[in-house]
Amino acid sequence: MARSEEDWYATHFEAADVSADVVRTVSRCLAGYSGIDFARVLPADRIAEDLRFDEVCWRDWEMDFISDLREKLGLDVMADPALKREVERAETIGDLMRALSRAADVSGPAAGC
Repeated sequence: MARSEEDWYATHFEAADVSADVVRTVSRCLAGYSGIDFARVLPADRIAEDLRFDEVCWRDWEMDFISDLREKLGLDVMADPALKREVERAETIGDLMRALSRAADVSGPAAGC
């Protein structure tokens, strides 16, 4: 039985105080680009090595992701050098969620979420 989005968040990110909005938005975006069922993804899964994003995503998913983060969470990765470095260095799904959650906390409420 597949996990609900809420169960996945509660199991993997709630105790770490990672934003539910960030987890929901990022997992939906990444699932849309890749076709991967995020109910089966673990925070320790490596984006390149385990999930093979560069192989399963058929378009320039990184640029779409940057655009979606700006539009859906109000995070402008390209305008924030520190955030850009954190996103580029994120090896796992957990690393990415934590980095974006910290940035969302600093930037305030998301516009349009």
